[in-house]
Amino acid sequence: MNRNANQARLIAYLENAPADTGTAARGLSKAIIPLIRSIDGRVVTYYVNQSHSRISARDMPAFVREKLEEAPPSNAVSRNAWKLATIMPMSVGLPIVSRFGPSRPSSRRSDEASILWAPIGVDAGALVRAWALAQRSGLELHLYFVDDVETHPSNAGTAQLNALVARILRDADRVYTITAELGALFSERYGVKTRALPLIPEPTESTPAVVDVPFFAAYLGSINHLYEDGLRELVAATRTLRDKTGQDLRLRFFSDEAQVSKICDGAIPPWITPGPENDDAVIHRELAAATLCFLPNSFDEGARTMVSTSFPSKLLDYLVSARAIVVFAPEYAIARKVFSTEGIQHVATNAAELLDTLAALSALKQDVGGTYVSLVTRHFSGDTVQRALDAPW
Repeated sequence: MNRNANQARLIAYLENAPADTGTAARGLSKAIIPLIRSIDGRVVTYYVNQSHSRISARDMPAFVREKLEEAPPSNAVSRNAWKLATIMPMSVGLPIVSRFGPSRPSSRRSDEASILWAPIGVDAGALVRAWALAQRSGLELHLYFVDDVETHPSNAGTAQLNALVARILRDADRVYTITAELGALFSERYGVKTRALPLIPEPTESTPAVVDVPFFAAYLGSINHLYEDGLRELVAATRTLRDKTGQDLRLRFFSDEAQVSKICDGAIPPWITPGPENDDAVIHRELAAATLCFLPNSFDEGARTMVSTSFPSKLLDYLVSARAIVVFAPEYAIARKVFSTEGIQHVATNAAELLDTLAALSALKQDVGGTYVSLVTRHFSGDTVQRALDAPW
């Protein structure tokens, strides 16, 4: 008989080791920390299996280190064994795969666990290894998806892989998703029950937003295909406003210089400051000092599933720090839906609307941060996580 989630003890299986450092670790490694901290009372062991890049234990949060067990280093065979299940019948491939997966944690406290809880990004191998570990350990498997594995460019179009993902989701005891929209997609595609479990932001200290050069707009994170076009529009619109108004409007990109150079088509103008920052306090001070924080999304139809189901973790940093957030995204984007539902302003769906929105903010310098704090309290808090885990399945 399944135990209630609020009574059960769990092993948190992590292939993206939680890294307690700044923008160098943005993405799931960073974004997952507040969520796992909120469920730490349920966790007996953080079982970290660093199949790809390695992060030192000293760079992990203290609460993780206290219950940390690291899987033995993997080799190429164990890392890639999961692919056998995509090139041979699953009835043959999966039993082989399960023998190559990580063994159950050896610490005595792990014996208290009845659940293996695993956050999953776009790495199909991590999904298969989590399944294999649960099978070998006799644990319930609770999966937490932050992305759609099937439609990611590295996985799309592989029928056998899609069948493998479907099999594992149907085997899982519980499937959580980062958004209700991703859950609805999984329910329709795989016929499984899901529940939304949101990421939550890291609490920030209330510190004065004092920086040497307050920026007009700030963007946090790396620049990939989901954000490139929108950031090009931000640069173009800011250049137009600088020329029209004579204001010294400056942009701050917490991104690698090479990425910023790409969206600037070469030389980076002197009014754009690129470069990551590893000190979270500095990041939040600069975000809070900026007139606005910018959140673009791709309008490419090929990225529609990702844009309409995945939650950009940078939005959490914005919500706890920003004076104003400008969302530049198609109608179906998650961030746009959140803002529209809450009646929050500053949403643009084309270049003309973006220019008008930026022009208004450059003149008025509105501060709607209080609205964002209320939004976080209602939808992105530790209490939200506890309710999702404790509600009857």
